[in-house]
Formats: sequence, C-alpha cells, structure tokens
Amino acid sequence: MRLRLPVFWLVSGLALVGLTCFLVRLSPSFDYDLFLNPTSIFLLTGSSILSGVLYLWVVRRVRKAQDLTVLGGRRFSSRGEALMIWIIATGVILRLLFIISTPMCEDDHYRYLWDGAVWLHGYNPYGIVPKDVQDGIYSTHGGPDEARLRLLAQESGDVIKRVNHPHLRTIYPPVTQIAFAFAYILKPWSLPAWRLVLLLCDMILLFLLIFILQDLGLPILYTAIYWLNPLLIKEIYNSGHMDILIFPFLLGALYLLSRKRFIWSTVLLALGVAVKVWPVVLFPLIIRQAAAHSRRPGITIPVIMVVFAVLIGLMMAPIIQAGVDKDLGFVAYGQAWQMNDSFFMIVEWGVGSCFKILGMDGSHRQLVTRSFCGVILLLVVLLVIKRPAQQSEEYYQKALIITAALFILSPTQFPWYALWFLPFLAVRPSWPLLLYTVLLPLYYLRFYFDLIGHVGLFDYGVVWFQHVPVWILLIVKWRRDRKPVGTIPTTLEQAGK
Repeated sequence: MRLRLPVFWLVSGLALVGLTCFLVRLSPSFDYDLFLNPTSIFLLTGSSILSGVLYLWVVRRVRKAQDLTVLGGRRFSSRGEALMIWIIATGVILRLLFIISTPMCEDDHYRYLWDGAVWLHGYNPYGIVPKDVQDGIYSTHGGPDEARLRLLAQESGDVIKRVNHPHLRTIYPPVTQIAFAFAYILKPWSLPAWRLVLLLCDMILLFLLIFILQDLGLPILYTAIYWLNPLLIKEIYNSGHMDILIFPFLLGALYLLSRKRFIWSTVLLALGVAVKVWPVVLFPLIIRQAAAHSRRPGITIPVIMVVFAVLIGLMMAPIIQAGVDKDLGFVAYGQAWQMNDSFFMIVEWGVGSCFKILGMDGSHRQLVTRSFCGVILLLVVLLVIKRPAQQSEEYYQKALIITAALFILSPTQFPWYALWFLPFLAVRPSWPLLLYTVLLPLYYLRFYFDLIGHVGLFDYGVVWFQHVPVWILLIVKWRRDRKPVGTIPTTLEQAGK
C-alpha cells in the first residue's frame, strides 16, 4: 500500500526540523565558558516561540485528521497510517538532532553527571556537598574512603566545578539517582549518554501512551500532542532536564487505577515520587477511587496506605541517614526557592502587605505564602476527587487538573515544570494549557535582563505575559462550559466550539 501525505504535513515537519537545526547551530554560542550573547538569547526565544506556534497549528490539524483512523486507532486509512508514521519519525528526528547540542541557558545536567558517578561508586549523594569536595573537605557520612572521592572529583574534570548550587546536597530522589548512574555506566561524565537514557524512557512512554489511547477508544494520532511538543524537546534533549523519567510511572499508575488495581497503582505512584516528589499530590486520587470501587475498602485503603508509606520510607532512608539540615537540597527548595512564578507572587505580595499593616515581622512571609498556596492546592484536590471517576478517561482528566493546579500555584514555574501535565494533555487536550508551549520560552529572556542588570523587569513585568493569557483562557472556558464540581472541560472538541 502506497502511503501518501498532504503537503501540509511534509512542510510543517520540515519546518519543525529546520527550526531545531537552527537551534542546534545556535547552541555553541551558549557554551559554559562563553559570555552570554544577547542576540543568541533573542534568537533562542524567538525560534522557540515560533516552534510553539507551528506546533499548535499541527495539533489543530491533527484534531481535524482524527477521522483518518477508526475510533481507538486499531485500523488506519492509508493517509492515517502515513500520518502516524510521520508523527513518530518527526519526533525521533527532533530528539536526535539535540543529542550532541550544547545546553542553552541551563546547567542542571552537571549535577546529574556528578550524582550518577557518586552513587555508582558507593557514596551516598545526600551526604556529599560538591563545594566541600572541591575545597578538600571530604565529609562522606560514613561512605568509602576519601582518596576514592578525591580521585573521582579529579576524574570529573569540569563537571564538579560546574555543578550549580554546589553548597547544597542533592535534591534528586533515589530512582532518579539510578538513572544518573545508568548514564555513567554507558559513558562516564557524558551528556549525550544521559540524553540517551532520557530517550529510552521517552520511547517507553510513547508506546505506553499509544496503548492507553487505544484502550480509551481515542485516536492515537493524539500522541502528536506529546511527541511533537517543542518545549519538551528543547528542555529535555537540549537542556537535559530529568522530568520525563517520571512519566511512565504516572501513566502506568493511572492505567492500573482505572483497572482497579489499587495496590500496583500505589507502587508505581510511589516509584514516581522516588523520581520527583511532587506526584505525592495524586495519592488522594487512589485513596478516593479505592473507597468508591474496592470490594473491601476497609482492607484495601489501609493496605495501600501502608504500601505507600513503606516505599516512601525506603526512598527517604538514604536522605535521613545523611542528615536533614539547611544544606540538603530538599530543605533549601522547600524554604526559599522562587523563580518565574505568578500566582504565588500575588499571594506573597498580599501576605507581605498584611504583615506591614499589622506591624508584624515579615521574615515568615515565605512560610505563610507557601502554606496558603498549599491549602489552596489541597482544596483543589478535594474538589477534584469529591466525585469518584466512573469512566477510564476521567482518571487522566482529574490527574491533569491536579497537576496543572500544582504548577500554577508553585513558587517555581520553570518551563520544564509545565511538562508535568503534558502526557495528560494527550488524553484530555486543553488549548489554554497547550498555550504554555508558546509562552513559556519567554523565560529565556530573563538571562538577557540579568545580563543588563535589570532582572527585576523580567521578574515583575515580563513574567506575566507567560501566565496571564493562560489564566484568562482557562477562566473564560470554565465560565462558558460550566460543569459539575471537580471537572473542567478540557477536550479539543469543546475548545473548538
């Protein structure tokens, strides 16, 4: 059978590849040892926004092309089969192009490479401060001898010297550390090796997503929403961020939950928490579903709570063993980290104003603000799980709402954090949330304002252009598509009406 594609898909594919090639060529100007060039920052920002616009256009055409496949994606027309091949092949090419690129405006990968080596050589990474190692202070909290650690630091070359926040112990949980160590096994101190680990995880997620879309009776062409997202491709395969490691665990947990496999769903969610802590906010969803659908909830709920607690305890063991103090990344992040935020900034301003009016000490402003946003998130979770899911698709919708709320309320709204809800958008697409693909690249302009000494213009001005349009569209669509408490209309079909 001869496969044919309309000209639009061929041209848009070439355009996405061309923009990625341009960024790959541009990336050496962001080398760690070079002075940041304002022109390069503008080109990075503009090209990323343009890629985002083209991506949204492609997603819109994918929605219109869903008639090319039988519901559930089990049979294609010739054009539908060609389009699916185009989606997968284009996404793979975009990823491979970035494998050997220079990271642009990011340096988190140095910590990953260092942690992987430390873990593989038998040290507890939660007990080692990179700055202390550089200064000759080898406190390993009971780890192997200091000579080996000194040799490891020497072997790392520039890696240990470029670890960001070197005065802090690592913030990455144990399952993530295993992934870091696997990259070290492939090739020590190699960013391309780390990117190959990410690609392996991403391929697993792709096949899992196709399976889930088929299981839900949705067009598998919707994989394009995840697989072609340029924000994901830049932030993962160029910047090297580790956030996609969590996706197979989350989608697997939700699939098992929809099949009422509560214990195994809990296990996968706990493993997700052992990649990055934030999925703990989805645990109430499992509890609620077990209460509604388990044959013996009085037994099932205590069991899954014990399983979750034990697994989280095992995850925390090496962290607690190393000691919990202000040098631990988890503590520092939880107390003070704040960047590119929006709603959190409004709350913080309100809390600070109240403190001034009442003549109170403002030193606890961060704690009060974080607590207030935490309470709002808790209320969102309770509203979402108030009515248990009845259909399989609702599980992903509820996870999308909770995860999107977590991002919007967060004190750190980095572009790669918006990827947390991207896999759910492939199941329950939302135009307002997809708009973040176009708007969040404005974050790169912060590096320009930092260069000219006016970073405040970004933090209190430009930042709103990333978030306010999304808020407006979410509110408008919510008011237009009133639904019962706990649901938000999120499908592309609803958005297009």
